[in-house]
Amino acid sequence: MKAVQLTPSEGFRGGVSNTRQTEKAFRYVFSIGGAALAGGVAAIMIFAIPDNPQVQSSNTSTNDVDGTAGSLEVSAPSDEEMMEEEDESVQAGNFIEQEKETAYKTLTIGEKVFEAEDKEVVVERVDPPAALKTEKELITLRISYHKKAGEGSVVYKPQTFPLINKNGEFFNPIEFDEMTESTWNGIRVKGITKVITEATYEIPERSENIAFKMYGSWTPGNIIIELD
Repeated sequence: MKAVQLTPSEGFRGGVSNTRQTEKAFRYVFSIGGAALAGGVAAIMIFAIPDNPQVQSSNTSTNDVDGTAGSLEVSAPSDEEMMEEEDESVQAGNFIEQEKETAYKTLTIGEKVFEAEDKEVVVERVDPPAALKTEKELITLRISYHKKAGEGSVVYKPQTFPLINKNGEFFNPIEFDEMTESTWNGIRVKGITKVITEATYEIPERSENIAFKMYGSWTPGNIIIELD
């Protein structure tokens, strides 16, 4: 081995030269490593993409669903069901039945409307006045109202009580008379007294299911009295 003497300036230049060579070597190594990394990423992306590029937007199957084979059985309604439906349809178009649903009382002619300690009310059917002539049917009702207790007055207007039929037609009296002397003034009954009135109605012969409707503050609610 042969010794070489170097001046300080030469040694410094040699160090600089040696450093540049080392930097070039590192750059070479990093270049190769970067290229290898880029090649690996590209390979991963290539193998990750499926061969079929079509993307399914839903997991729901669109295959046709085959229906089940068989016959549809339709059962005919029973006689009881048909009768119930018929009754409901008749009742829906019967005004009297609708009034009875909300009435305080539903009676037949001849039954006492009230028989209590404070009052007694009765409705009867009587013969129409002989002097009253008409080609239509006449119905005359006698209404007795006996106020048996209390000195106060009660609003009572029997002249406004109508007859009604199932079609919803109203018939007001064509003739009205008071048959007794009482404290009734046509609007109110005062004190203990008994009022008997007769009201005559004219109805068409075609009318069926006639009923009498009573109302007012003297009763808790409407009263329907069937005449047929």
